Amino acid sequence: MATILVVGCREATPQPRGNADEDFMGDFPGDSTRSDADEPHGCPSGTPLAFPFDPDAKDRAFADLAILQGDTANDPVWYDEWGTFSNAKMHVDLPNCTGATLVDDLVWQVVEAWPNVFALDRSEWVGASSLLSNIPCDNASATTSLAYQRTTIGGQPIYNSQAIRFYLGQDTNGFYLRMLDSFGYLPTAPTALAQTLATCAPSSQTVLEQGVFAATYTFERFVACQVVEEGKYAPQPGDTMVVTAPPRWLWYPDADNTWGLVLVYEGELIVALENAGPLDGTSAACWRVGWTLTFDAVTGKVYWSQAGLDGCIVC
Repeated sequence: MATILVVGCREATPQPRGNADEDFMGDFPGDSTRSDADEPHGCPSGTPLAFPFDPDAKDRAFADLAILQGDTANDPVWYDEWGTFSNAKMHVDLPNCTGATLVDDLVWQVVEAWPNVFALDRSEWVGASSLLSNIPCDNASATTSLAYQRTTIGGQPIYNSQAIRFYLGQDTNGFYLRMLDSFGYLPTAPTALAQTLATCAPSSQTVLEQGVFAATYTFERFVACQVVEEGKYAPQPGDTMVVTAPPRWLWYPDADNTWGLVLVYEGELIVALENAGPLDGTSAACWRVGWTLTFDAVTGKVYWSQAGLDGCIVC
C-alpha cells in the first residue's frame, strides 16, 4: 500500500475549469439507461477527430492581411497546427469609435468583414473579463486591448485553452485595430464537422473507470514542508472516480504531435482513506486525498492529472 501524507503547508494550483457549469456535480452525467454492452459510444469516426483545414486558407489569409497592413511593418506568425494566425499586425481605422459606442462592436465588424484573415465567429467567443471587453470608445486609449475566450466550436462546448486578444492604436485619425494576438485557435468549424461533434457521446462510468484506474499518478511526501520522497500511486480497490464538469472538446496533440479534437471530462480520483496511509496531524482539515483529472470522455485515457483536492497537496 502506498503511503500518502497530506499536509496543509502548501496549496495545489488547480487546473483551470474554464466555462464549465459550476453547478454540475455527480458521479456520471450520462444516460443511465445505456448498458455497458453498448460501449464504447464515442464518435462515428472515433476520437481524436482531425480538423478539415482548407488547404488554400493560408494563402488567402496572407493575401487579405497584406491589404489590411498597408504600410505597417509586420512579419505575421501562422500556426499550421491551428490553421490561423498567432500574431498579425495591421492598420484598420475605426472611424466611428466615439462616445458610448463599444470598441468591441467595431472590432468585430472588421473581423466579420475579413473572414479569411480572422476565421472567427463572434457567437463562439466571450469577453475574458469586464476590464478587457465591452469597452466604450470614450474609455478607450492607445493601450486598450480586448481579450476573449472561446466557449464553443460548431455549437459544442470547448475547453478553455483558446484565447485571442485585439490591440488598438491611435493616431491623428482616431483609433484603429493594430494587432491580433493568440497562442493559437481553430477556425470556425465547417458544417460537416459541427454535425459530427454533435453526434459524439461519452462512454459509461464503467468504461471510463477502466481508463482512469489503469493510469499511475505521481505524488510527493513532505516532512516539515520539505519534499522527502517522490513516487507513483496506482489506484486501489475502494478508490473512486467522479466527473465534475460536463464533457467538452479539447484540441490536443498525441504522442506523435498529431493534433485532433478529443472529447474530455474533468474529474477527480479520490483515494479511499484506508489506502491513503497515515495523515499528517497538522492537516486534519484535508479530508480528501487524490488528484484532479482531465481525461478522455470516450476511452478514459488520462491527459492531465494534478495532485491535491480542496487546496491540499497529495504527498
